Amino acid sequence: MNPEIVIEIEKEMNPEIKKEVEMEKKKEIKKEIKKEIKEEIKEEIKTEIKTEIKTGTNAGNKTIQMACITCPMSCHLTVTLDAEGAVCSVSGNTCKRGENYARNELTHPMRMLTSTVKIENGMYRRLPVILSEQIPKERLFDVMREISHVSVCAPIQINDIIIENVCGLGVNVIASRSMSL
Repeated sequence: MNPEIVIEIEKEMNPEIKKEVEMEKKKEIKKEIKKEIKEEIKEEIKTEIKTEIKTGTNAGNKTIQMACITCPMSCHLTVTLDAEGAVCSVSGNTCKRGENYARNELTHPMRMLTSTVKIENGMYRRLPVILSEQIPKERLFDVMREISHVSVCAPIQINDIIIENVCGLGVNVIASRSMSL
C-alpha cells in the first residue's frame, strides 16, 4: 500500500491527527487573510499618499484640483495657494474665465439663485424667479428664507421686481417669466 494513502487513512481514523490537520488548515487560512488585509491597507495608504501629493504642500504652497463650471468645457484646474491661502497660480484652464472662476471660487465664492414664489390668480401656483446678480454663497439660505415668505398676485411681467434689495445685498429678485390671470 502506498505510504501516503496509509497516512491519510490514519489521519481520518485518529481524531487527534484530524484535529491537528484542521488547526493547520485554519492557520494557513488566517495567514492568507492577514496577507490580503495587509495588501488592502497598503493600497489604501498608497491612495492617501497620492491624494496628499495632489493636494499636498510644496514649500508652504498648497495645490488644489477643481473643475471649472463656467462653460461646458469643464476644464480640470490646478490651483496653487501660498501659505496664507492666496492664489499663486491657476493652470489647466483653456480661457481667462477659468482662471477668474478659480480665483473667485477660492477667495469669495458667488452664486446665482433661481427659485419660485407663490402667485395668486395666475395660470400656475408658482412663479419662477431669479436674482438680478450673483450673491455670496454664504447668503443663499438667507435669501431663500426671504423668498419663501413672498406671495404675489397675477398679472406679472418678465423682469418685474418681486423683492427689491433682498437681504440688503443690493440685488433684486425678479420674475423670470410673465404670468397672466
